[in-house]
Amino acid sequence: MTSEKALIKKIIRGDKNSFSLLVKEYKRLVAHIVYTNVKNQNDRDDLCQEIFLKIYMNLDTFKFESKLSTWIGRIAYNSCVNFFKKNRTIWENTDSNQEETGDNSVYEVEYDNAENLPVLEIHNRETSRILRQAIFKLPGNYQTVITLFHLDELCYKEIADILNLSVNHIKVILFRARKLLKEKVLTAYSEEDL
Repeated sequence: MTSEKALIKKIIRGDKNSFSLLVKEYKRLVAHIVYTNVKNQNDRDDLCQEIFLKIYMNLDTFKFESKLSTWIGRIAYNSCVNFFKKNRTIWENTDSNQEETGDNSVYEVEYDNAENLPVLEIHNRETSRILRQAIFKLPGNYQTVITLFHLDELCYKEIADILNLSVNHIKVILFRARKLLKEKVLTAYSEEDL
């Protein structure tokens, strides 16, 4: 029996520590999906909690026909879609809220004392910050696909299953997202800055 199956069986039997392990393992995936689609911080937090509650309540229906990460990602994405239907809110980029509040918490890099960091590490952190800001300015589906592919390291098939799109459509979105991301970064910064 795989460790994933064993973990799920323990959770179904009521083992709270096992569920805590599942949350710890998949909170980044859920946060990436929610944070790239929902603008308001309070809504984000509430939605993440609701998603993990749905996962807990429906874990006994998981049939192991896909990876657990795909199933959880699909629940997270569908929850975002339902959130917008319920609230009649238009899908918006998160960039305006983050520019106003500086809230990039899911992607935030903790900065230690900059004087103690090697120059290359400081440069890498600055480049990461620039990329995060540019990603937040991408359209919703572009943000979601590029985040799931590059940050969560999901394959095309997993992303397609989560978003209920074809693999070819995911490849097209990823190609366009990368192209637009490159344009945004190069427009905002000179190549020497990067």
